[in-house]
Amino acid sequence: MIYSRGSADDFDRYARATGDHGWSWDALQPYIKKHERVVLPADCYDIIGQIDISAHGTSGPLGVSLPGYPLGIDSLVMETTPQLPEEFPFNEDMNAGTPLVSAGRRILWKRGSRVSSSIAYIQPYLHCKNFDVLINSQATKLIQTGTEWGKPAIHGVQFAASKDAPLYVLNATKEVILSAGLFGSPQLLILSALPLHLTSLRSTFRLSHIGWFRLHEGASILATEVDPSAALRSSHYEFLIFNGFVSPVGASVHSGHYLSMITSVTSPSSRGNLTLASASPWNLPIANPAMSNSAFDIYVIRESIRATKRMLSAPAWDNYLIGLYGEFSTAETDEELDAHAAADTASFNHRLGTAAMGINGLRVVDGSVLTFIPAAAPQAAIYIIAERATDIIKQANKCRDHRRC
Repeated sequence: MIYSRGSADDFDRYARATGDHGWSWDALQPYIKKHERVVLPADCYDIIGQIDISAHGTSGPLGVSLPGYPLGIDSLVMETTPQLPEEFPFNEDMNAGTPLVSAGRRILWKRGSRVSSSIAYIQPYLHCKNFDVLINSQATKLIQTGTEWGKPAIHGVQFAASKDAPLYVLNATKEVILSAGLFGSPQLLILSALPLHLTSLRSTFRLSHIGWFRLHEGASILATEVDPSAALRSSHYEFLIFNGFVSPVGASVHSGHYLSMITSVTSPSSRGNLTLASASPWNLPIANPAMSNSAFDIYVIRESIRATKRMLSAPAWDNYLIGLYGEFSTAETDEELDAHAAADTASFNHRLGTAAMGINGLRVVDGSVLTFIPAAAPQAAIYIIAERATDIIKQANKCRDHRRC
């Protein structure tokens, strides 16, 4: 699982949007470090110069590391940075607040295995007497128990083991925390408020490693379109480099030797939508990523493809690459590059921004509450937001119990 926080500007934008300085990059540092534990890669190779230890936590539940072993092309990428320093300079740690330019990969890893939220946050506490986990169960509805301060109050959850199984209801003494994800959370919110009415939500989809980059300041698109990135420390696109043939939509090639470079729009202005397929919680909602429905995103895709060609033109690759493959090798004009991209573009399934709140007794704590896309894989941002959310919830309950604050 790739671990990339995004830029300091991404979090500062959350603070401006909410009017809460607590969501800013500087204010979130304790939560950023709280959930991390820097660990050595599986083969214990030297990581000095490849990660800024001071930017990371050392005692959290999530192991953060470099890949288990260095790849053969890593050295070629590193040789490229001094050969083309203006466009592809080296960045020791992409997670220190300024992720732009070339950097090594970070993954969630501990003792040779991938670390998930279940491994880090659930399994260590299964023995606790005040913590119960229901398996093979699905929430089907949020139950309104009344109103508080003129808003609906949700303190109950309806659930079942299957579509035809008996329904059960649990009531929370304090509040319900909804963490059903980018599809599940908005689906439950809609079905609970309007059980027979199909509705649509605005949803943000973004595409996901070796480097994050911005368009140059003189890019013509910036004169006619609003820049959707958070600010100057946030990228417009990134590269993912694979030593092999990788295509998001095309068929695999079973002969020959290949290097693949996938480009990703990290600050898209395109917006998709999420629509309920039916009034049943057992039917998945319909997601329309609406990729590249903006002139800005199309421009970024086109320029990111050109950037890959410039990177691979560095002398470091002379004795490694024979040539370019397929239609990509001859695509040069805007029209040719757009056609190539249109035929070979897919979503990286990094979805955000599908839920909004205005209900008492219910909190949503997952990526659906992020109103803007961090210019990164969203996993790290979700962990960071969740860590602060736990303190907000605990403080609110403390105030409620003591009737103060």
